[in-house]
Amino acid sequence: MKETRKKVERGRLRTLGLKLVCGVALWALMSASAYAQGSITGVTVDPAQAVKGQEVAVQIAATDNTVCADLQIMFGDGASTVLENQSLVPGFQIKHQYTKAGTYTVMVRGINGCSGTATAVVKVKSSTFGANPSVVDKQKSSLDELCQKVDCVGATSKTKPNIDLHICVQPEIKALFLGKIQPGGVIAVKGCGFGSVPGEISLELSQPPFHSPSLEIIEWKDGLIGARIPDHSPLDSGVIDQPARLKVKTKSNKQSNSWEVNFVANKTIIAIPPGVVKSNCSDEAFANNCDYDIATGKHSPKGATYHGLHDNAYDFDDSDEGWDEFTRTLKNGWQFEAMTFDYVALDDEKESYAKYLSGFTYGSSSLKLKIKWRSDDTISYWGYLYIIGPVGVPYK
Repeated sequence: MKETRKKVERGRLRTLGLKLVCGVALWALMSASAYAQGSITGVTVDPAQAVKGQEVAVQIAATDNTVCADLQIMFGDGASTVLENQSLVPGFQIKHQYTKAGTYTVMVRGINGCSGTATAVVKVKSSTFGANPSVVDKQKSSLDELCQKVDCVGATSKTKPNIDLHICVQPEIKALFLGKIQPGGVIAVKGCGFGSVPGEISLELSQPPFHSPSLEIIEWKDGLIGARIPDHSPLDSGVIDQPARLKVKTKSNKQSNSWEVNFVANKTIIAIPPGVVKSNCSDEAFANNCDYDIATGKHSPKGATYHGLHDNAYDFDDSDEGWDEFTRTLKNGWQFEAMTFDYVALDDEKESYAKYLSGFTYGSSSLKLKIKWRSDDTISYWGYLYIIGPVGVPYK
């Protein structure tokens, strides 16, 4: 009998058309009716291959004269922006400057008044030096001059710079300076027996597919080698953080000792798409759904990482309440970077709500997200989960 009464009262309430919209979700409902439902159709970055510190233009394409209530742009380096009431006329663009070398995925997402998501990749180098291993112009070959063009700050060394160099029968690495072991990083290797004619210095990775690329030679002396780690294939994508070894081979094919280092891969930030996280949905309401395919764009946006919808067959005496859980474990060095949470509550008593409780940890590879909810009528919530990890490597 109670269930029947709830259904009748719920139908009566619906005719009143009373809605309570919480937080930013009010903007979402207003925008959906105030603006045309346009769509993001593409994004490009110009130039697609830039140098650190260079300004790039992110160009966004959409259906003609689309107006977005909110337009979110994530640049892939941790920076993001939201443009409100933005009219996407042909040729619309926004400028951005990358401060570190790497490969970045730019994501543009239309929300509230728009739909659609588009991505583009931009590669940022540390300097204008060529991509192929070679000895650079002798007039620009000193490490002091090089460090005016690339980032040599924050480097570590394993011993003091003043080393007693002596004649070596075999080439020997004795110290590493400016040691940024990442794509585009600059290093200085001190030792002895390298010879006066440039040979080769290589970086041997310890995990599959076991790449062993040659470094770009900047300066070569018998006791000093200046080199740059390539920021192109095979190190720019498809590799993870891992131990590695530096080795020197002289022009006469003599091999040095190995020097252990920690290689740091290029990173990118992405939003986890719908259907990836596993849901444990409470069944305390009359109707319950935590599946990603419930999003219609009316009360929760399509494309969000997680959703929850709990419908109470309205009763004047009680409310339904419970909590939902969303879990996911990341692999291959991926970590959780950021999350968002929004909800819409529809009732006349203003007692419905949804609240993030716990389970998101910055820098963790595991997620156990708990959402508390209460529904006098209908409660709908959603959110996005952003993760950071090595470019070109799967997270699951």
